[in-house]
Amino acid sequence: MNQSDEMIELLVSSLASSTSEHDAYLFRDALKRLVRTAQQEQLIEMQRDFDTVYDTMSSRRAR
Repeated sequence: MNQSDEMIELLVSSLASSTSEHDAYLFRDALKRLVRTAQQEQLIEMQRDFDTVYDTMSSRRAR
């Protein structure tokens, strides 16, 4: 289990005992989607940074 899964389970376990299993499932699913979206955004940003560095290095070599 990775760190984000552990944090999600911690949050889900903190729900009130009156919360239905279905609601807990929906909460867990929403958190997992949020984590995936954040990871995808981070990958996109890393790719942009890489592209910027690559373009800079390529333009320096062309001189």
